[in-house]
Parts: sequence; structure tokens; C-alpha cells
Amino acid sequence: MAAFAVLVLLAHLLFAQLTFVLAVVFAAVSKTTRWRLWWLAVPAAAGLGWTLAIGPRAAAAG
Repeated sequence: MAAFAVLVLLAHLLFAQLTFVLAVVFAAVSKTTRWRLWWLAVPAAAGLGWTLAIGPRAAAAG
């Protein structure tokens, strides 16, 4: 049981560092790219067009 507890503790330490590194990377990417809100209109318009093309019922079923 003690060995299992040590293994769980080591896994938590490993994933905590990984989570921190990913958070730093994502924060840096978001600061450097500076997505503008209107850029998101292009994929939203494409999705709306696709939904209208295949029909709302088929889009909801998918």
C-alpha cells in the first residue's frame, strides 16, 4: 500500500509540472497571437453556411 501511495504521489508531481508547463505555453501563445474577435467570425460563418446547406435537421442529428 505504501508503494502504491508513493507511486500516486510521483504521478501527481509529474502531472503538476506538465500542467504548469502547458499553462505557460498556452498563455504565451495567446499573448503573441492576439486573436481578434472578428477573426472568429470566419469559422462561425462557415459553420452557419454548412448548417444551412445541409439543413438544420441533418446538422442537429450529426
